[in-house]
Amino acid sequence: MKKVFAIICLFLCVTLFACAGGNGSKTSKLVGISMPTENLERWKLNGQDMKAQLEKSGYTVDLAFADNDVYTQISQIKMMIEKDCRVLVIAPVDFYSLTDVLKSAKEKGITVISHDRLIMESDAVSYYITFNRYKIGIVQAEYILDRLNIKKHSKKNPIFMEFFAGDYRDSSANTFFDGAMEVLKPYIDKGIIVCPSGQTSIQQCSTPEWSTEEAQKRMKNMIVLNGYGPKNRRLDAVYCTNDSTALGVTNALLEAGYTADNIPIITGQDCDIANVRNLIKGTQSMTVIMDTKDTVSMTVKMVDAIMKGKKPEVNDKKNYNNGSGFMQSYLCDPTIVTKENYKSILIDSGYYTENDLMIINDYSDLIGKCIIVDNNWAGAGYYFKERQKDGYLIEAITFGSGVYIAGTEDFVCKENNGVINIDGSRKFVLKDGDLRFFFNGKEQYIVFIEDWEEQGPVTVK
Repeated sequence: MKKVFAIICLFLCVTLFACAGGNGSKTSKLVGISMPTENLERWKLNGQDMKAQLEKSGYTVDLAFADNDVYTQISQIKMMIEKDCRVLVIAPVDFYSLTDVLKSAKEKGITVISHDRLIMESDAVSYYITFNRYKIGIVQAEYILDRLNIKKHSKKNPIFMEFFAGDYRDSSANTFFDGAMEVLKPYIDKGIIVCPSGQTSIQQCSTPEWSTEEAQKRMKNMIVLNGYGPKNRRLDAVYCTNDSTALGVTNALLEAGYTADNIPIITGQDCDIANVRNLIKGTQSMTVIMDTKDTVSMTVKMVDAIMKGKKPEVNDKKNYNNGSGFMQSYLCDPTIVTKENYKSILIDSGYYTENDLMIINDYSDLIGKCIIVDNNWAGAGYYFKERQKDGYLIEAITFGSGVYIAGTEDFVCKENNGVINIDGSRKFVLKDGDLRFFFNGKEQYIVFIEDWEEQGPVTVK
């Protein structure tokens, strides 16, 4: 009988303990943060900033990075749930892979916030925080109309425009483009905006993988087929969804003879360094910043409200459906950046430094020296040999582990510690702050840098 009584008591204790654990999330001060990777600066800083701000407010934070591996992220989230965290903040590696693991989060009453990337097909997600991507397209389009003074145009005096979207397979590309077309399509339908190529649908304007090179190729074809040029057919504006497509369009237009004085209006988004430099030089008109500090700040405010038993602030309940219903969302607004305001928005805020955006135009005192140019998009250090009529000849250039050059598939640098010694048929030239590559006298373009790392000064042999 005593044994039976002891077993009953043990059972009751275990049951009470289990019940206490199940309700633990209601009083827990633990917040779980799962970011997709720390190899990309934005996710690393997002996670670290959220952790620091929440800890400052008195909360305990379990921060994990998933190394862009779905199974790693699922495992990390499971551990956070087992620790009885009260809130989970997740930027998913894969949008559709967290359905099962989040079922246990819902069972335990854990509030799930989807951060910047929307977790799909899970009714465990309570809130979504991101940027208003639709509005980005709207402000880009409105900028074009304001700059060109649309009220002064008519069917007899139209605006000539071409369109470059992101990869249509990416849902965000469609959202950006739809926002822009909400503003521009009424004028297209009335003939006040004319697209000479006739390419105005997302499929026609799509840029595979948001590639600068693909955008550049398409713009070059348009120039040839439609006869665009500073002394030929007029082109007033090119709508570009983001900076990578804008860079390709700008490159093609500059090659066709346009300058900062007559280049069409070109939009962009992301505030990439190369594009901000183009803003400064006058070869890109605007870009849009989605400052992740805003989404981080709003996520922290939302977590704090939940922890205090308050209802978090939301400003959208009808535009984001993750397959289980429309999300209660908070959409952060984008900011337009131009040549006139880039210093206050990008430099004064600490987003970039003056050196990050530096454009060097005179290298005369650098001949015979190696200079570290780690803020340039193509290379960490250049060894200057001599001045030439078309710029400055570089005898050697330092990279990370690899550089791939269009037109020369065999030109892959993975030896000699990332140092390329230039032979007679190949040369790199810095001109007007831009890196140019020539092969057998013909100018090429750099496709991409792989595993780029800053290198120190080198000895050229």
